[in-house]
Formats: sequence, structure tokens, C-alpha cells
Amino acid sequence: MAMNSIITNYGAQVALQALNKTSDALAATQKRVSTGLRVADGRDDGAAFAVAERVRGDIAGATSANEQLGGVKGLLAVTSSALQNVSTSLQALKALAVKIGDGNITADQRTQYQSQALEITNNIRSFINDAGYNSKNIINAAGTNTNIIINGAGDNYTITAYNAITNIHTLVANANAYTSTTAKAAITATGAITNALSNTLTRLNSYGGSANYIDNQINFNKSKIDALEAGMGDAKPHLLIAHRLAPDDGYVAHLAASAGAFLPERADAQYVGHIFDGYAAGFEVSLLGLGYRAPGLILRQFEALLPGLGGACKLRNLLDLGCGTGLVGLVLHDVVAGAIKGVDLSAGMLQAARAKGIYTELQQAEIDAALLADQEQWHAIVAADVFIYFGALEATLAAIAQRLAPDGWLVFTTEALEGPQAWDLAETGRFRHSEVGLLQALATAGLEPMVLRREALRREGTAVLDGFLVAARRAA
Repeated sequence: MAMNSIITNYGAQVALQALNKTSDALAATQKRVSTGLRVADGRDDGAAFAVAERVRGDIAGATSANEQLGGVKGLLAVTSSALQNVSTSLQALKALAVKIGDGNITADQRTQYQSQALEITNNIRSFINDAGYNSKNIINAAGTNTNIIINGAGDNYTITAYNAITNIHTLVANANAYTSTTAKAAITATGAITNALSNTLTRLNSYGGSANYIDNQINFNKSKIDALEAGMGDAKPHLLIAHRLAPDDGYVAHLAASAGAFLPERADAQYVGHIFDGYAAGFEVSLLGLGYRAPGLILRQFEALLPGLGGACKLRNLLDLGCGTGLVGLVLHDVVAGAIKGVDLSAGMLQAARAKGIYTELQQAEIDAALLADQEQWHAIVAADVFIYFGALEATLAAIAQRLAPDGWLVFTTEALEGPQAWDLAETGRFRHSEVGLLQALATAGLEPMVLRREALRREGTAVLDGFLVAARRAA
């Protein structure tokens, strides 16, 4: 089973957590969910339940550790990218130093080379200071060590900070003043540029080793969780029992619906908020690792709809429904002239979106409620992989139509369903929509689709997940 993913919700472990809210009558069901076994008699109850509790704890601990490891993996990727840019810049600086060291060049030529050296050293400083991920930088002057819990047992691993400003940039900061003599000295075996390069490559190697360690630990945790869950048996019948015993628990209700108990028109808000609050920290690393294409597809579609977009032509404003951590806003903000508003149910996701500094307003709300309260006319409304948590789309699309400007555009993605059925709920806990269903829902809402085409949205396991990219406007 894939771990740490908002897009694969098989549901065994999450059902278990919800069972704690039920009465003593659920004790037998708890044991079956936890162990996958039918207890022989009353004498086995205590031992079986104790084993189940330990298994649940192990799964929860490993899952939480992987969420944190995902964040550190992102930090190391950004740091390594910055240091790679520094290394490339130092190589260019070394080539310039060779030219400056040539005693036969003119004074004008030396001045030009020195100006180029100043640009390179400024870039090096910028690469170092901009190597932040989620407000954390481990190579600038203020960098501090990062301690991370790597497994359910609470073991720690430390990513050591490194002051690259002092140990790399400062060594070459005066390159714009190199003379023939100092330039030659800088590229000797003990020279400033040589030392700066050596320090950079050493740190690249160190952080690369840490990244490999983190990857291996994530994979180990996944394997452990898979093994634990394999011993817990098929949760489907117990999900149905749990839902009957706790019908007001929206989290369990959606899992039971995914198991075939009933067909809701949308995912319960409690389920969506819980899933994404718990996953916000590792969301981007995991999703982008699956080749997530929705943000880029949406940008390309706007460029096709509005030729010249990004220059003199810009979107007047943007409403990002289900904005999550702000990936779509990040891609589109350069082509928006005015307000960018994001709406999401998850406080954790909104916190990550807020850190990007691109939204003029962020609102924690259910989408329909937000649309009903909104009074703006939007030039662009986007919903990237939002309708995978909606079955019936008519009401939401109608609310969107009311908020579109006369020349406004709605662009969204959703997972594809084959056949004449308008929509269904898959075992993954996500809704899928057919082309026929989308056309019917858009027409009912007073929207005219100008684009409705199949697209690969991302990977899921070893397969490609197909979906639809839709661009619509208010019907004439």
C-alpha cells in the first residue's frame, strides 16, 4: 500500500481510530479490525485487544514519522539544489579568475571580468540565502541543526547546519577586486576559489548522504506499515459495523461509503479536513513525487484561452477553490494582476499556503458556503483535483457560475470515469466523473464547456491516473 498519500485511502487503519468512540458493544468488532482474526472465546479478549493496540500504535508512529521525514526530504532537496547552483557559479568564477590572471589583458578587459565576478558572487550569496524550505534554511548564516524523529520508536537523526556564507561566499566575496596576482592565487590548490569549491562539494556529498538515508528510512517505514496492515485483515466488514454503531462520525462514514455501504453526494467535511490536516506537512513532496500535473495543465490552459497571458495580458483576479498548500496559486500568481483568494477546509493546508506569501486572502471554509458568501466577480476560478471529493457537481458549479465575471473562466481537473454513469465513488475514497456526467452538470449549472479533454493527472502506483481537464464559461 502506498503511504503518506492524499490519493490512496484504503482505510483499514483510519477505521480503527474511530472505533474508540463507540460503546462496549463494539469490543468484538475492535478486535477483528485490529487483528483480522476471530477470537476463540472470552479468555482471549484481553490479549487480542492488547496486540491490536500495539499494532495501531506502531502504524500511527511510523505514519507520523514518515510525514516528518517527507518535510526534511524537501528541505534537503532545496538545499542540494542551491549548493549545486553555487558549485556551478564557482566553476564560472574560476574560469573568470584565469582570465583576470592573464597579464596580457587590457585594463578595460580586467574591469569587465571583475564586473562579471561581482555578479557571480552576488548570485552565490542569493543561492545560499534563498535555500529555504517551509521557513527553514540550514546553510545560511542563521542556520541551525534539524533534528527529526525517524520511526515509531522515537529514534532521532540530525541534519547538521552549515554556514555557507562564511565558509563559501566570504572566501570569494572580493573576486570583483582580483588583480592578476590575486586571481592566480585564488585558483591554486590552497586558493580561495579552490577552497570554496571543496567546501561546497563536501556539503553536497554530506547532504546527499542524508537524503539517501531519509529515503531509505521512509521506504523502511512504508514496508513496516504494509506488513503491520497485512496482519490486520480485511477491514471492509468492520467499517460497515463501525458506521452503523457511530453513524454521526463523518470520518468513518466516508470510509464506509468507499467500502460500499452507501453512495454519498460528496465526501464528509470531517473526513476531508482530517485527511488534509494530517497530511499538510508532507503533501507537496509526496504529490510532486507522483508527477502531479494539474497546476501546469491549468496554467497552459489559461495561456491557450488568453493569448499573450503573462505580458500585458493578465488575469484580473483569481479564486482558488480547494487551494491546499498553494501549488496552483504558486504557478498562476505571476499572471494575475489583482486579488488571489484561496479557500480550503484544512487549517494545516492553509498554513502552508500562507507561508508562500502569494494569496491576498485565505479562507477556511467549505466551498459552497464560501461561494455563497462571496460577492466578487472573478475573472478566473480554478479547482485542481477538488471535485474528486464531490459526486454531484450541479449545485457547486451553479454557485461558481454566479461568481464568474461575464468574461470569466472556470478551469478544473477531476478523475475520469468510463461509461454512461455520471459519477461514482471508488474504493480510494475519491469520486470519479464521466464525460457525459460533466457535460450534464455544466449545462445544468449554466456553464458552457470550451475545453473538455482527457489528461494524465499523475501516477498512482505503477499506473497513470487519467482525468479530465475542463475549461468553461458562463453560457450565453
